[in-house]
Order: sequence, then C-alpha cells, then structure tokens
Amino acid sequence: MVDYKEIYKKYRSTPLAKARNAARHRARYWMEKKYGKAALKGKEVHHVNDWNGTNLDNSLKNLKVVSRAENLAALPKHRTNIRNY
Repeated sequence: MVDYKEIYKKYRSTPLAKARNAARHRARYWMEKKYGKAALKGKEVHHVNDWNGTNLDNSLKNLKVVSRAENLAALPKHRTNIRNY
C-alpha cells in the first residue's frame, strides 16, 4: 500500500518543491489573466526557457500556452542506456 503522507513529507514538503508548485500556480494564474480561463481549458502553461530546471521564471515572455502533448514533447529525454548496447 502506498503511504501518501510519507511521500508528501519526503518529497513535496521541501522548500524547493513548494517554491516550484507555487511558481506553476502563479504561471497558470497570469496566463488566465492574459488569455481568459476558456482559452486555457485543456491546455498547459509551458516555460519556454527553462535553463536551470526549476520553472521559476514566470515572466510573460517566458510562458506559452500549449497542449499537453506539446509540453511533454519539450521534456528532456531520459538517458537510460548508458552503455550503448
């Protein structure tokens, strides 16, 4: 059985995790103010220039409304095969 309280305590309650979550919510809020809630229905807010991996740059020039597929396609690829077999 999954202990969600333990997972929250271990991963989601760190100061960096809280800052990232607040930044994501702020980004969505600002884009809703700019385009309206209807325009964002079923869409995600993409951080265009995520140079440090924290998603904390919420300037309007760095935010873009995209579909979920586009946002997932922008994720860096995970390198699982390090031996090149």
